[in-house]
Amino acid sequence: MVFLGDRDYLIMAHHNPTGNGTDWKNIEARLLRGDKVRVIADDEGLKRSTFANQFKVQYGRSPTIWAIQQKPALEDQRGFGTTSNARYVNEHYFDNFIENPTPDKAYVLGILYGRPVVRQKDCFQFASRYEELVDIVRNEFESKHKPTQLTQGTSLLRFTGVHHLYQTLLSLGFGVKAKERPFPEVDESVLSHFMRGIVEANSSISFFHQQHSCHVQFLRFGISFLTTMNSHLQQYAGVPQCVPNPQYCYSGKNGLRIRDFIYQGTESLEDTGLYVPDTELIEDIGLYVPEIRDRWFKE
Repeated sequence: MVFLGDRDYLIMAHHNPTGNGTDWKNIEARLLRGDKVRVIADDEGLKRSTFANQFKVQYGRSPTIWAIQQKPALEDQRGFGTTSNARYVNEHYFDNFIENPTPDKAYVLGILYGRPVVRQKDCFQFASRYEELVDIVRNEFESKHKPTQLTQGTSLLRFTGVHHLYQTLLSLGFGVKAKERPFPEVDESVLSHFMRGIVEANSSISFFHQQHSCHVQFLRFGISFLTTMNSHLQQYAGVPQCVPNPQYCYSGKNGLRIRDFIYQGTESLEDTGLYVPDTELIEDIGLYVPEIRDRWFKE
């Protein structure tokens, strides 16, 4: 495939292949030739976040990630890694999340919700010993920032000068310490995705060999958050009501019930005590960390 310069590009007339006024074939061609997402969104008469959401519905990936997966050479041709683009962050990622919740955004919100990500004004930082979590957050924000490797195998992702993202996170409850944050307003349609982010990034999971039992403990949050979370888990995962305490440890079958809720697409053979993943459906659940999921489903 030949990469075309700006002078060679002609805007193609939309022929409305999807019935909603969006010519996805034209958009594919523009992305693969290196046009910027924000320019395409402007030409479509859409906010960048709206266009990115519509694209993800169609293709399952953000426009930038999809294009690079289709044509890896774009990473260099589009200037990623240079001064002009290396600092780009999609600060509008969480815009309208309450009104228009999506699984990926709910998952990322869950990842971040137990962390002090906005300690400094107009700055964002997230650290984890799971590189996969850091990569997921970085990719969802469409950033090319290179994470810093800290001691003991921890990766740190840091954005500066992100005023809009900072203000949005404050509006979502990040302005107080994690222990003081209430359970956020999350639509039930994406609740399992939010909880998957909470469990994978903000809980302590201890595994035992007998029947793959486990303890899931939430240490980052306060009583208010944990009480509301328990109410949701009673309704959607089938765990019992817990007496308010600062730990909320779910063990044995209750841990497995949480597992089955956050990794929906899994069939449980409760009569034998075995829990077997449906490998076709499990890939449709959205974002997750394979290392954590696989340990729960380990044979």
